[in-house]
Order: sequence, then structure tokens, then C-alpha cells
Amino acid sequence: LWRADLSMRWLHSCAARLVSMHASSVFAADLSAARQCWRCSPLCVEDALREDYGELATEEGQIPPAFERAIQARLHPPRENAAFGPGGLRFGGQVAGGAERVAPTISLHSPPLLVFFQSLLPWAELDVTGVGVEPMGWSDVGRNMLQAARSTLHFFSCLAQDAVFLLGQAVRKGCAVAREAMKRRA
Repeated sequence: LWRADLSMRWLHSCAARLVSMHASSVFAADLSAARQCWRCSPLCVEDALREDYGELATEEGQIPPAFERAIQARLHPPRENAAFGPGGLRFGGQVAGGAERVAPTISLHSPPLLVFFQSLLPWAELDVTGVGVEPMGWSDVGRNMLQAARSTLHFFSCLAQDAVFLLGQAVRKGCAVAREAMKRRA
């Protein structure tokens, strides 16, 4: 119900319709009987809770085993990907026991849209502690894009300068060879 306006209007209109139906003598008996039936019937939620969360009942103050497993699974997710082999991408981050630990690259304190885009990268790892990675802001993205554009421009200008230099050397050498050939003929 996080879309409050539309959802609340719909719920209010449904409740108003039920109230107006109950006020009518035609539907009052039927609605009361249906209410009694609904009130006494078991919910399927009880079966699901009993089946899915039966092992959660523990002593007060203890973490249930299912929660402990969920916490460990969240903190240490499996890194298997068929394209990269077991363990996902390998960057040389070996730890004791042969397991790999990928260094986190995404901060929890960055804007959510940046976190989403960074998480699309295959090497991205979320810093669950919130303190291991410096947050990135939109100004950092702009600054990095400007730096990348400047570096690319510098690379291509140096490449063009080297190409002109090599072309000049080739022309000079060609002219020298042509002069030597002219001297031999004369």
C-alpha cells in the first residue's frame, strides 16, 4: 500500500460499498452470515507458517538456525557462474582455505541509481559493511567522464602526432632514395 492515494481511495470505496450493502435489508443477513463464515474458517497462512517457519521457535534471545543460515548466506553468497567457472571472476584475491574473496567496489551510501548501474558490472561487489568503499556521487561520475574524455583526446592527439612524424620520416627517406636513383642515372 505504498501508493497511498490510489490504493486508499480504492479501499475506501470498497468499504463504503460494503457499508451501504449492509445497511440494506436485502443484503444484511447474507453479509452477516458470510462474515461469520470468514471469521471461523482457517487461513492458509497458518499452514504455511507452520510448514515454512516451524524451526524458528527457539528460546528467547537466541537467533533461530534458519535466520543464522540466512545471515551467513547473505554475507557470503556463492560466486558460481558457468561462463567464468566456479568462484566467478578471479582477481587473485585468495584467502585461507582456497576460497576467494572479491574486494567490494560499491558503497551503500551512493545514490541508488548509481548503485544499480554499478551492480550491473560483472566484477561489482556490494560493501555490506557500509564503511569499506568510499561513496560515489554524481559529481564523481561527471569528473571521471571528463577525465576519460581528456585522456582519450590526449591519446588520439599523440597518435596523430606520431603518425605525422612517421609519415614525414617516410617521405624524407623516399626523397633521399629518389635523389640517389637520379644521381645514379645521371
